[in-house]
Amino acid sequence: IHWKKAAKFGGHYQISNTQVGRQEQVYFKVREGEGNYRYDESLDEYIPDPFGEYVLRLLPTDEFIPVVELKGRVDFRFKPNKVLRTKNTSSIYKKILANISSETFLRLEEKTQEPNVRDIYLLDFSKFQNSQTTLLGNMSLRQDLTLFEKRRDLSLRYRLLSSKSINNQFLDGEQKRRYIRHEWRLNLSPSRQWGGRFEFQRTIEDKTFSRETRPDRFVRGVRLVSEVSWRPQNRLELALGSVYGFDADKAYEPQTEVQQVTLKPRTTYSFRGRGRLRAEFEYTKVTANDETRIIPYELAQGNRLGRSLRWNLTFDYRMSKNLNSSVSYQGRDEPQRESTIHVAKVEMRAYF
Repeated sequence: IHWKKAAKFGGHYQISNTQVGRQEQVYFKVREGEGNYRYDESLDEYIPDPFGEYVLRLLPTDEFIPVVELKGRVDFRFKPNKVLRTKNTSSIYKKILANISSETFLRLEEKTQEPNVRDIYLLDFSKFQNSQTTLLGNMSLRQDLTLFEKRRDLSLRYRLLSSKSINNQFLDGEQKRRYIRHEWRLNLSPSRQWGGRFEFQRTIEDKTFSRETRPDRFVRGVRLVSEVSWRPQNRLELALGSVYGFDADKAYEPQTEVQQVTLKPRTTYSFRGRGRLRAEFEYTKVTANDETRIIPYELAQGNRLGRSLRWNLTFDYRMSKNLNSSVSYQGRDEPQRESTIHVAKVEMRAYF
């Protein structure tokens, strides 16, 4: 649906009867650096790690359950400047409104054994994500409000990310998650050489588990993220990013408090029409009010207590019309690792 190109609306609704099999999460050990999970003994769980030594496989069981499956999606975009004329008007209200744009995206998924199927058809949300009947449920919302969207020198954006989910498909029990994040972002570019991005984030993340061996998490956090870049010439860019974060896990009394400081310098050099060389380095320091406690993965963006160093060097170059080359080198020195990890790759691609 379009209204003078200022408003765009789209949606999708699908419902069906199907069968869902319960699944078992199995982690297979591989060589270090080839997996995407690692086992954390203190947490007694597998956590994401791009240089891990485990891969996750979901193995089906012989238990199949008939369910009603609902999938829905709604997206709405609104840009008042498409219908408001501001050239010959003195109305401040119209001028402000013309520079605001909005985008809403809502997604819904539900697999349930609800006996009264009509309530699911008619979107009776009181029957959704029920621990007794729902096998898998997820509701997510993304809301953006932007001021001066098309301006390169100055723009503001507020973003709300919200989701609520329940999972009863796995054999190890029920998992529930609630996540809310507010973002306020300011983009500045006072000149062609200088640019900056400054962001304030506030998050709420709750995770509850039916299995007693897995502790619940009630995380509250704030985070300041910034990056300033400088282009002394078109080919060269220098940038410095930083993160300051404070997270608290209210599942404990007194609560666990963690502070994170990250500095991330990077540089990029472009070869005109040929390729690019990029180098970046990241330093992160994490401290806690009680370092004897177990720190959940959700705190400090997954960084462990202590000092973490990460570096990355990539070089992409087009040698000819049909031949491309790529060289990359990554390294990590982190508290949870016994030694520093070095990973280097060289690729050549030919097109015929």
